[in-house]
Amino acid sequence: MTEKPDKVSLRKNNPESILEAKLFELYYALGDTRNLNKLLPSAKKLDKRLSGAKLKQISIIQWWYDRIKSRDYNQIVSMKESTARNIDELKLQFFDVIKNTIKRQFDTNINKDTGEKETVFVLKMRDFGDLERAIKLMLLLAGEATDIHSVKIEVVETIIQNVINVVSLHIKDPKVLADIALGLKGIERS
Repeated sequence: MTEKPDKVSLRKNNPESILEAKLFELYYALGDTRNLNKLLPSAKKLDKRLSGAKLKQISIIQWWYDRIKSRDYNQIVSMKESTARNIDELKLQFFDVIKNTIKRQFDTNINKDTGEKETVFVLKMRDFGDLERAIKLMLLLAGEATDIHSVKIEVVETIIQNVINVVSLHIKDPKVLADIALGLKGIERS
């Protein structure tokens, strides 16, 4: 009894022809509702000898299912990257607008006595709330904390991590070290 060849050896021994490449593209273009029966009428226009069984054989040998999954995955990754780039560009544009708005709140005057340039704050926004909101938005777009509570949490977490690092230099028992770390973070070990 002869062994059935695997897909890899079938593909190596049967490089894709131009007709098979066209058939794959037609099949892929059918979208989520694609099936070989829907492909058959278009396939017969390319080659009248094609049958459903032949299309199935080609689809297996040329790994259509795997290629579709791969192409779909690559398109999703590409769309995510493109969306992320667009969001980053938009953030930069907003950042520049806000930065320029904040800059316009200051005037540069020349001191008549010394001749030096002085930067003077001149409130051109309606009130300090507008300025505060603009600064917070600028910080938020830059990925920074925008309120004291967030800053306090970051500082406390940094201090706790530094204490854990120092303690780990002196205590080698992992269970004791874990208990100390959890205690510092306010978590009871069960």
